[in-house]
This record gives sequence, structure tokens and C-alpha cells, in this order.
Amino acid sequence: ENPDSLVLHDQKQVLLASLGERKAAAAEHALVNELGHYKPGSIDWAKEAEFFFLMGDIDAAIARFDRLIAKDYGRWANEYHHLLYQPRFKSLRNDARVKAILQRGAGWMEEMRQRARGGKTATAAAGK
Repeated sequence: ENPDSLVLHDQKQVLLASLGERKAAAAEHALVNELGHYKPGSIDWAKEAEFFFLMGDIDAAIARFDRLIAKDYGRWANEYHHLLYQPRFKSLRNDARVKAILQRGAGWMEEMRQRARGGKTATAAAGK
């Protein structure tokens, strides 16, 4: 009902890329950028990680995952698990940059587990 829905066009670009329709996905991506004007470094910009991965732009995908798995983003843990467990990203997890992102996220997950158990985290015990 809303042909200018940014959310729908954003999903459509990922769907087209998933289907291997690169030319159509690129056109849809151009429309998303026209509708959304994503600021580089923003969360909305970073949420395009999967699209860039599917389009074969690994550097752009990793830069966006790096931004999504950051403590200032309230849903970083969801993104961490998505990157860690989504079979689609298996090849990406072999990249040293992604390993570093996942290691960082794993450390934060452990800190949360320790806090939930009432224990001190390794960072807190070290006085950091």
C-alpha cells in the first residue's frame, strides 16, 4: 500500500541480491539511498551489511558489521549472533577482521553473563 516504504525497499534489495538478481538489487539499492539518505557510520547505514555481503562487497559488509556490533547500538548482541550463526556468513567468518569483531562481541557476552551471575568481569577485576 505504500510504494515509497523505505523498509520494504530495503528488504527488497536484500531479497533480490539473495536471488542473484544483482542488477535489480543495485537499482533497488539506489532507490533505498534516494529514499533514506543513510549517513555513513549510522546504524541505518550499517544495517545494509547483509546486502553488501550478498553483492560481493566484502569490505563494505565488514565495515557495517563492525558498526552494528558496537556497544552504543542496543541490538548489538542480536547482530553478533546473526553474524556468528547465520550459515550465509560462514565464509565471512574466516576473515581476520570478522574474527576480531566476533571476539570483541564474545567478550561483551561473557561480561553480561558474569554480571547476570553476580560475578565480576575480567575487565572489572583488572580495574578497567
